[in-house]
Amino acid sequence: MEENRSTEPEKNGEPRSAREEPPLDRRLVPADRAKRAGAFFIDWFIGFLLGMIPAIGWLAGSAYMLLRDGFSSGILDRRSLGKKAMRIRPVVLAGSPVTFAVSARRNAVFAVPILLLVIPGFGLVLAPAASIVILIIEVGLVFTDRDGRRYGDRIAGTLVVESET
Repeated sequence: MEENRSTEPEKNGEPRSAREEPPLDRRLVPADRAKRAGAFFIDWFIGFLLGMIPAIGWLAGSAYMLLRDGFSSGILDRRSLGKKAMRIRPVVLAGSPVTFAVSARRNAVFAVPILLLVIPGFGLVLAPAASIVILIIEVGLVFTDRDGRRYGDRIAGTLVVESET
């Protein structure tokens, strides 16, 4: 029988370190909360405008909102238009770049209401209600968490920080 050499207690078969996030690099300066709110509003408005495109708008708006932090073109540099305008950016705490997959993990919580729309009848009531609840929780976390991290940031292992450009 192999001996557990870790001094950390195990839970559910995982070493303690596998369950916890790494400590934040204190050199990273979390973004100003008002800037995050401004960036979200800008991005929401862009998603809304894309959503008004006939026939494919819902898909274009949803795709933008889900993948907005993964665009790597020179102008966006792995952040959304709203974050670019507010001079903030998401960073992956592990040091890897923000990709479309990371962006999708960060923003997946906002896709839940769209999925509720498939429920006949009730979806039209549940989706707006879920949107409001999710928005309240996520915004609440941005303003109450020490580092301004919402559930999406924790899921993706990201932090939104101040940026020079």
